Amino acid sequence: VWMQLFNEVNCRNLQGEFNVFKGMFRNWLFVFILFTTGIIQILMIQYGSHALHVHEGGLSMEHWLLCVALGVGSLPVQQVINFFVAQNI
Repeated sequence: VWMQLFNEVNCRNLQGEFNVFKGMFRNWLFVFILFTTGIIQILMIQYGSHALHVHEGGLSMEHWLLCVALGVGSLPVQQVINFFVAQNI
């Protein structure tokens, strides 16, 4: 889910722009959906143990950091892709 959320930020610009955050906060609906999805994901994992068949008690802080770090990793990957597209390779 976290990779998907950060990929949504990457996909806002489709012409190979390097600043994927430019103008992001001008679109309040996008920001609302992004943060709402993140908050719902946190609530589902931390408090939905039996109903959603996730680990009872949710994730530890280390696991949350790992999940978010993997999600953030999609941002530099997109920058590398944009670089090569800009070079027409």
